Amino acid sequence: MQAGLYSTVISLAMLLATIPSIAVLAAGQWYIARTDRQGQKSTWVLFWMAAAILLTIPFVVFSQNFFTRAPGLVLQLVIPALVGLQALLLVHWRDVYALWIERRFLVSITLLALVLTLASTALGDPRLTALLVVPALAASAVWMVSTRLGTGGLAIIGVLLALGLIVDALGILGNHYVYSVPWLRSAYAIVSGLGSLLAVIFSALCLQRFFRETPEGKRSNSALYLWMAVILVLCSAAVTLRHGVLVHATSRAAEDHLPFAGIAAGLIAGLLLALNSSNRVRNAGIAFIILVPLLLAVSYAAGLQVDGQAITAGRADRIGSTIERFYRETGEYPVELGELTPSYLTYINGPLTGRGQVWCYQSGEGYYRLGYVFFQRYYDYPDGTHFWEPYYEIKVPYTGGQPPESEWMCDEELRLYKSHGGL
Repeated sequence: MQAGLYSTVISLAMLLATIPSIAVLAAGQWYIARTDRQGQKSTWVLFWMAAAILLTIPFVVFSQNFFTRAPGLVLQLVIPALVGLQALLLVHWRDVYALWIERRFLVSITLLALVLTLASTALGDPRLTALLVVPALAASAVWMVSTRLGTGGLAIIGVLLALGLIVDALGILGNHYVYSVPWLRSAYAIVSGLGSLLAVIFSALCLQRFFRETPEGKRSNSALYLWMAVILVLCSAAVTLRHGVLVHATSRAAEDHLPFAGIAAGLIAGLLLALNSSNRVRNAGIAFIILVPLLLAVSYAAGLQVDGQAITAGRADRIGSTIERFYRETGEYPVELGELTPSYLTYINGPLTGRGQVWCYQSGEGYYRLGYVFFQRYYDYPDGTHFWEPYYEIKVPYTGGQPPESEWMCDEELRLYKSHGGL
């Protein structure tokens, strides 16, 4: 019951996260429609800067322990709008400079206030500043550079991004070794989050190329651009789905992957398309703003519905029955689980109740045991009691013979989990 309620709340929050950015876009469009043509860009720039400052102030106030306090969870809904505003300012830096030439004092004070508010968040938690600034820098840089790429360059980057996201979605990047080394775990979190973000932005670029008119006499690559856009969005959704599964499995925040980064990227990229002069591209941008963030939110919500414990139990049953079959055919238990592949099992999937988990296995003359370390940040006991501290338990679903009482791999894993606050 509690898990279902948690999943529902997160799903609704993910969908609501699109509202701030759409509201910013709608308010800006409404205001500019009532201004003279010459002052449109100046009005946009001032609006973006003022809105960015106002949205950053709550992050300064609640920057202390942002990722573990309730206000931080609520403010995460505002992150897409704030990231989008910063990215727009960076993409239109020439307009910012032109406005500064005209109104130096006002623009200088405004930009200084924005920089100070962002810097103030670092005093509470540097990770929060990175979360607010890095996606905006990445989105704007990729957009400005990639608009100058040819078909070949865009295709190569698209293929590399798609392959990287597929590997990440399969869990190969987020393996046990990566999670057990602090700096590798941080590096993976950045790479995984930026991978989805970049894929969404490149999909928007491909969509823009798809609607671009081809000069007479030149070959059209419209089909290639469209397929690349669709594949990149689907790959990003697959990664978001996997991390939703991990969040539900451990009952902890989405600290290994930022689903809001992909949503923010979808809103930013769609907004940049919507500001295009071409009617077809502008309409595609409006559709992009709605459909891509919605797909990522639904993917994340679907991942939260996956029961990792049930999947882990099924995988343990499969491995346990295969070990027994191996014993019947050979008269001894495998020394290690790798002996089961590929003759008995094509591939051995790890437990799905944590991040990068592996099976604990020990065997000897006439015995074996198969286990794993169960971890949850917030644990619900069968009687409905909540345990609000990290919960660890060694589970041994399959044994054969009389395993010794001595220490084994799961004891080492348990110490590793506790030293890292869970994997």
